[in-house]
Amino acid sequence: AYKTLCLCAGSEKKTVDATRIGLDVLGQLGEHFTLKRSFVSGFAEFFKTKILLMGKDVGIIMSKVMEDKQMLVIMDLLETTSIYCPHNMVPLLPLRIIKLSLSHGVCVNTATSFAFYSGMLCHAGDVSGAY
Repeated sequence: AYKTLCLCAGSEKKTVDATRIGLDVLGQLGEHFTLKRSFVSGFAEFFKTKILLMGKDVGIIMSKVMEDKQMLVIMDLLETTSIYCPHNMVPLLPLRIIKLSLSHGVCVNTATSFAFYSGMLCHAGDVSGAY
């Protein structure tokens, strides 16, 4: 229901409302974010994620499938909220999806987040890491 509310607000060009709805619900579910994140904090999260993924085998990551219904809701809302959030927050939500996927298993939203992460790696000049 909250995903639909978020999408409706966003479709009416109320991106601030869509972001607040998504972040408020995520906070209630235990995933806290603040709108006052800096560009630097986004890069810090990017490098933390890169370190987390070092030495991890793709086959092992993809072998664990997420089954926890609440985590699936969180993942879906993270992805939906990332569509409407301010630019300084854009990397934080997909990176959180990756981190949660490592600890709880993969889901549909994991794929788009890894695609986003690969784009970040290419932008940072790590084309081989993006592959």
